[in-house]
Amino acid sequence: MGSVGDLSCFDEASPCIEEQTSICVIDIAQSSTANDMAAQAVYVPWHLCVDEGNSLAHCHTEVGIASSDVQDCLNNRVNSLIPDYLSKVKGVNSLPHEEVNGKQVDADYGSLKAAFCDADPNLTGCGGPGPTPMPSPSPSPSPTPTPTPTPTPSPFPTPSPSPSKCHAVSTLVDDEWCQENCPDFCPQDLCECDNILV
Repeated sequence: MGSVGDLSCFDEASPCIEEQTSICVIDIAQSSTANDMAAQAVYVPWHLCVDEGNSLAHCHTEVGIASSDVQDCLNNRVNSLIPDYLSKVKGVNSLPHEEVNGKQVDADYGSLKAAFCDADPNLTGCGGPGPTPMPSPSPSPSPTPTPTPTPTPSPFPTPSPSPSKCHAVSTLVDDEWCQENCPDFCPQDLCECDNILV
């Protein structure tokens, strides 16, 4: 109520510093989020925090708004925001004052629920399915590790040593691997058999 230079409020003395801070918090939330719902997810908890008796600075921190941004708004922008605020609260003569989609609603549970359900029957409280959840991204599968260097068959025919006489010559494989894979696949950089490098 009032004007830019002479604000008056229901619950604090003029110049209504808490109210001006609230105007700045709403402006910061709206300018730094993707949409109105995201902004409300910032400034509604801020108002609840303040209503619980916490300091303004504590509530800024609680919702992730920098106190310096609020102070900058109070010093430089709030006077340009107040006229829009005053036009929105024109006709509010007492608290609580509830509106849904611009229409005043009695501040009781039944009236508010009816107004919300008229505005959006898809709300779960109105018997609807509620909002469509955003799909969560599925985790990317981790790649299968490959030994380096990648074992490759020898270009020459390999002798057929007895598998029990083969052992590893590289840390990429162990003796058991050599005994199981030689002579069919016996890379010379990984296994040695019968004292002959294969």
